[in-house]
Amino acid sequence: MSKFLNRIRLFLKMRTRLKWLFFKATLYSLWVEGFVIFNSSYLLRKAIKNKKETILQSPQQKSIVRDVSLVMRVIGRRAPWDPMCLNLSYVAKNILRSYQIESTFRLGYLPREPETKLEGHAWITIDGKLVTGRLPNLKEYVEMTYPKQKDLSDLQFDVTPNKNP
Repeated sequence: MSKFLNRIRLFLKMRTRLKWLFFKATLYSLWVEGFVIFNSSYLLRKAIKNKKETILQSPQQKSIVRDVSLVMRVIGRRAPWDPMCLNLSYVAKNILRSYQIESTFRLGYLPREPETKLEGHAWITIDGKLVTGRLPNLKEYVEMTYPKQKDLSDLQFDVTPNKNP
């Protein structure tokens, strides 16, 4: 019981912005968790639409990014619904976007033998620095890449049948 009370005291001593970020991230994470269960492809399509990253120039922007990173780590460890990396990355990206800070959503996988299960991971970076998704073996992950253009209508496909027997 004393551990619980200490956590409440710690929360009450936090800055107002951190309290607000915890509240916002918790509710948003619960919403995303439910959404992932029913329609995860929509979240992935929305998340991979990366815009040009914000160059963090002001101390306030850097402070916001640090706070969001802290909140995501705590929610990842303490939330009773066990949010996965996709959930945390998506929530962090959208919270940062609400502060007009653009980040890059990254999705990768561990190269394995064909008969073993594929292991994937999602993380957020800004200017090459990790915001969410810290793992000890993150450098082993191979990042998936996506087409740079938003409109794929200009792609040319060769659909002529092969006439060689």
